[in-house]
Amino acid sequence: MSHEKDDVSDLAFLCALVAEMRRFSSRPVVDAGEMVMERIVETYLAPNRSLSQIKDMPRSGALNFLLEFGEACRGGLR
Repeated sequence: MSHEKDDVSDLAFLCALVAEMRRFSSRPVVDAGEMVMERIVETYLAPNRSLSQIKDMPRSGALNFLLEFGEACRGGLR
């Protein structure tokens, strides 16, 4: 949500994590992981947010994509 340098090493690591999920996880978990990855990349490429904007994100539902990923993972454990 805030970044000061162009460093894609963390994004490359994120892509590797999703690739690993493709090997072992169900399709719903992989789909949710890919959606999370897309949201993280979009957020990284967006302008920095102020502290008040970051503080308001949970209340506004801006982090719900993590909830969906968690639900998919929980469903994959059943």
